[in-house]
Amino acid sequence: MMSDAFIFLLCLGAFALLLAAMGRHQPDWFGAKLARSLSLSLRAGGFGLLFAAWLVAGFTQGFAYGTVVWCGWMTVAALVVIVVNFNRDILLKYLRR
Repeated sequence: MMSDAFIFLLCLGAFALLLAAMGRHQPDWFGAKLARSLSLSLRAGGFGLLFAAWLVAGFTQGFAYGTVVWCGWMTVAALVVIVVNFNRDILLKYLRR
């Protein structure tokens, strides 16, 4: 379904923003820690995207089933972000070729 892909992409973006908001990962990805206000904005954006994904799931598939679908796509998106973060050096070396 098209809504499933959209829910996944919203969750993926949300977890990417939440990763970027974490001070211990910022030097790895950005070269330095970001300003506190920017970190808070990234965190708010991440939670906002998670909420938007839940709303999309709820309105397209009903809030009972949609919440289950949302939890499943959140899990998949979180795992993708974890794997990408864990293999950051390998992926960046591959992309720089």
